[in-house]
Amino acid sequence: MTSETIEKARAILAEIGNRVGDLEKQRQEASINADHDKIKEDFDQLAELSSQFYELIPHSQFAFDAVPPINDANELNKKVLIFII
Repeated sequence: MTSETIEKARAILAEIGNRVGDLEKQRQEASINADHDKIKEDFDQLAELSSQFYELIPHSQFAFDAVPPINDANELNKKVLIFII
């Protein structure tokens, strides 16, 4: 794995972190006035960014299964730890 690939993956994780933060904020402020279009846009973007991440950093446990989006802080932290260990 090249350093360029790792940097791209880190940048994608940073963007995922921004979107996850937005979603967490919206969950805390959940109300009838929630912007459902924005929430859907964030989830769609998370799915796309997750796909890009998994293309750069393949995971063997998803060889035959659908890849779940990285859409919460816990899952994001697990992926960040890949680069620390």
